[in-house]
Amino acid sequence: MDVLRRHARKPDLPVWFVSFGDGRGWAGQTARAITSARFINMGVTYSSDGKYESSEDVLQPIAAAAPVMPITSPLPVLASRSPGGTDRTSDQDAIVDRPAAGLPRHSAL
Repeated sequence: MDVLRRHARKPDLPVWFVSFGDGRGWAGQTARAITSARFINMGVTYSSDGKYESSEDVLQPIAAAAPVMPITSPLPVLASRSPGGTDRTSDQDAIVDRPAAGLPRHSAL
């Protein structure tokens, strides 16, 4: 199923495997296979009273990890030379990050 999801370009598409009657052992094996392969959004249920008459979760789907935002380094402060030839840095010489879209802009100190 995971290959089919990826081929369809839907790797996070939820999938449930449903077993009933004498399929309790199959449900357990399927749950172990999903867990060991670490497939996300795949669950397994077992219906002891017949197909869809009752439902017991054998494996609740493993949620996909939240996307991780890349960590960016602050931009470097530029050094400049004063008229006397010594190095100096100041807030005026610094390159500052622009605020993300939708965030208020603050004036420099």
